[in-house]
Amino acid sequence: MGRIASHFRESGQAFASVFRNANLRRLEIAWTASAIGHWGLLVAVSVYAYGQGGEGAVGIVFLLRLVPAALLAPFAGVLGDRYRRERVLLVSVLLRSGLCVAAAAFVAADAPAPLVYLFAILTSIANAPFKSAQAALTPTLATTPNELTAANAVASTVESLAFFTGPALAGVLLALTGTDVVFAVAAAMFGIAALFVLRI
Repeated sequence: MGRIASHFRESGQAFASVFRNANLRRLEIAWTASAIGHWGLLVAVSVYAYGQGGEGAVGIVFLLRLVPAALLAPFAGVLGDRYRRERVLLVSVLLRSGLCVAAAAFVAADAPAPLVYLFAILTSIANAPFKSAQAALTPTLATTPNELTAANAVASTVESLAFFTGPALAGVLLALTGTDVVFAVAAAMFGIAALFVLRI
């Protein structure tokens, strides 16, 4: 029990350290919103694909989302070295927000499923440079080695929480509304991320 309390105390101290630094705080909030949008979108795309073509469609769409993103990931990582990292983050979230708005509109209009799949695939590709740019930007915003360590711990914790929170939020929204709404909410999450990136 004492070990658990110690772990929570250390986590609390890490979050407090990061949130005292305004730029790190903004980066972590942007990372949180982006991650929640990403995982929620994954659920929405899967549910939509299942409704359109069953398990086979889910598998194909999942493959088409992962393969291009994986192939482009090494090149996407270089973007944070060639261009300002804040700009790479901003372009990534703005692209994803716009693509999700378009996907939501296509779903609401009952457009052909391949159009929705295309925008989901493009969203995954636009996501590729975000994490590497975020990781590269963090050391430049931290003022001490301890702050950098804390920021990396917070980013890892946030990612784990978003892995649960994004799908949970998507599940609630899908139960109450439809996939178009989940796409729209994902777009809003990416929009929130953009607002915080702009303030770094």
